[in-house]
Amino acid sequence: MSTRTLSLDGRHLNFGFEVLSRQEPDSPTELVHRLDNIFVACRRQAKTLAGHNLDPDLARLASFASHQRRLPGVDTVRQHWANRSVKGRGTARMLDTAHDVGQAAESDLTAICDRVALKASSVTDPDSRASPADTAQRALTRTLAIALIAARAAGRYDWTSTIDLDELVLSAAWDQLDHLATVPPAIPAP
Repeated sequence: MSTRTLSLDGRHLNFGFEVLSRQEPDSPTELVHRLDNIFVACRRQAKTLAGHNLDPDLARLASFASHQRRLPGVDTVRQHWANRSVKGRGTARMLDTAHDVGQAAESDLTAICDRVALKASSVTDPDSRASPADTAQRALTRTLAIALIAARAAGRYDWTSTIDLDELVLSAAWDQLDHLATVPPAIPAP
């Protein structure tokens, strides 16, 4: 395991991602269950699980649970997220970039990005009326911003020049975004 800090040049960064999208005739609940499986794996296999003001999102995800289908990943992450200052043995460190890094009063992701020299056209949550390609691009940009802020706070990454998140996302995901550009917008979940 490497303990040195990696220095980013702002031009190149390899990162992996998975785009989850609802396919007809899947119900919105099916997407939540796929995400739950990812939470189960991340909690045990990742070094750090980062989010930005994740409490409300975890509560919304938990509302999809039913008597027939539990959400063990969401439930466990939600429980540990509330007490994330205590890292469990064999589990990911949990870090909320809205509350656990920088100044306590600074929870706006755009302001945090500006402070740490991350440039992006937008790091706000994707709009439900946006096209699938725009939604995926904004979600990836937001996720990359959160990941880099968390990695810097953990002492894993550092940079001295501004990093253009839009450029990095387009470079890494151009093929997925091109594919999604041909998909018609989905009807928002109720």
